[in-house]
Amino acid sequence: MKVELDKISRTVAILCSFFGGGVALLCCGAFLFLVAAVKFLVWLIGSEVLGVVIVAMPFIIIAAGLGYWGASKMLSIGH
Repeated sequence: MKVELDKISRTVAILCSFFGGGVALLCCGAFLFLVAAVKFLVWLIGSEVLGVVIVAMPFIIIAAGLGYWGASKMLSIGH
């Protein structure tokens, strides 16, 4: 039983290190893409504030939608 648990824990640790590293690289790449998008819009439009607002707007809309969806789910449980 102990040998089997050791193999399972080692396999889980290996999978977490592989996928955890991939998730970290994906997050860093997405962040760099967002920074590059803002820099491009600053170059194109000439306003850093407007570039940041344009890049952030989809995330704000998604966050507001998820907040509304979560609030409606929580309120529907009470009824």
